[in-house]
This record gives sequence, structure tokens and C-alpha cells, in this order.
Amino acid sequence: GKDIYLSQSKIDDYMKCPFKYFSSYVMNIDKNEKAEINQLVVGNFIHSVLENVFKASISEGVSG
Repeated sequence: GKDIYLSQSKIDDYMKCPFKYFSSYVMNIDKNEKAEINQLVVGNFIHSVLENVFKASISEGVSG
């Protein structure tokens, strides 16, 4: 198996909040990382919404 390297501070972090430990040390998520929404993300979101609306209207027999 894999070797696990733990320090006392990592063990303390895990005991305080397992999710924080997982997100910090396993997923390497930086708490200071800034979330940004760009044009590509907005475009993909709008496309997905419209696609689902059209699929639902077709399956329910709604005509435009």
C-alpha cells in the first residue's frame, strides 16, 4: 500500500473537521482561491438551460 505521512497538525485538523482536512490535504483546495465566472461558463450554463427546456417541451408535446 501507500505510505501515509501525517504531522500532529494534520491529525489535529482532521479531528476538528474531516471535511476541511479532505479539501485541504487531499483535494488541495486553497481557501484563498477566487471563484470567477467568465463568458465561457455563462455561455455553457445558458446553453444547458435552453437544451433542457427544449427537451422537456418536446417530451411533453408543447409546440412553439
